[in-house]
Amino acid sequence: MTVSSENNSTAFTPNGSLQAFDFTFKYFNTNDVLVKIDGVLINASGYTVTMDSSGEGGTVTFDSAPTGSSGIIYRELDFTQETRIPTADKLGRGTIETAIDKITMLAQQVKEITDRCLQIPIALLTTFNGELPAPIANRALMINGTANGLALSSYNPDDAANAVSASEAAIAAASTAASSEAAASNSASAASASAASAAAVGNGVLTTKGDIVVHNGTTAVRLPIGTNAQVLAADSTQAAGAKWSDISSPTAASQSEQESMLSTSKFVSPACQHFHPSAAKAWLRYDRNTSTLAASNGVLSVTDGGTGVFTITWTTVFSSVNYCTVGSANASTVYFSSKLVGSVVVSMAT
Repeated sequence: MTVSSENNSTAFTPNGSLQAFDFTFKYFNTNDVLVKIDGVLINASGYTVTMDSSGEGGTVTFDSAPTGSSGIIYRELDFTQETRIPTADKLGRGTIETAIDKITMLAQQVKEITDRCLQIPIALLTTFNGELPAPIANRALMINGTANGLALSSYNPDDAANAVSASEAAIAAASTAASSEAAASNSASAASASAASAAAVGNGVLTTKGDIVVHNGTTAVRLPIGTNAQVLAADSTQAAGAKWSDISSPTAASQSEQESMLSTSKFVSPACQHFHPSAAKAWLRYDRNTSTLAASNGVLSVTDGGTGVFTITWTTVFSSVNYCTVGSANASTVYFSSKLVGSVVVSMAT
């Protein structure tokens, strides 16, 4: 059959009263016809598809009248090639199959690319224009005022951000003024607390170098000095509301923790940084004419194995042979082989 129309979808209004909706595009079997309402794919068990006598379309009949804002009936075929030309045909089977397979593969390739692109929801295909407007410097892409296409903003987003910052600064200034008034009203309380602290000092509450005065909720009391390297921490379970605590020493990430990328509480030491998957594990610059290792990192040695062949031995063995190698040479092609966790063979050919 021929396909004389580019149309592969038909929009409809699911108003809750109609059950049957006609469409006008061709299809091979009922599985090729899909339905979405308000952007949601409808299970095929909830409707039946009937082809009309002309083969130019058909009817979707729902088990019960659907409701929603918008609906669309569309064709979606599998990206496969299942046609085989009989061997007895005058035109070679392999020739035709190869051509059809190539077309299918190209279609699959295009589909893979478009699947990763920004797409308009299929429910808006007939109402939204996704064409990009002509670019203008320092303008933002946005939905237009009628929500049926794209447009550029009439302002520089940076200017808008600066205006927001200025507004926030004005609010902060007003808040500061209010805080100043509150601070003035609290001055008497602060003076009273200071007097209590001074009284505590004068009455001999502080007895040891490093003692501090804290308030326990009722009066000023002494908090004895802690031991060396401790820090003061708030603790509501303590009578004084605070205590001296030891500082936990940080722990360096190990090779396995670097490779797994799972730890969020360890620090990275220079000795383990290269174990992270994002970092180069080893590198070198080698002069094959003089068998000289000009510069390197993570390389234990380079052994000459004959013309254009040498073995690199790593300082630290890898966890597995699933690592990547890449190299280049003047007027030569570089090949890697015999990859082991502790070494790899390099060959060069002109």
